[in-house]
Amino acid sequence: EVLFPAMKPYRDIPINATQTNTTNK
Repeated sequence: EVLFPAMKPYRDIPINATQTNTTNK
């Protein structure tokens, strides 16, 4: 859902979303 981790607190972002973001970057 969140495109950039900066939009929401790191803790609030699901691990799956974080991994996807990192892969995209």
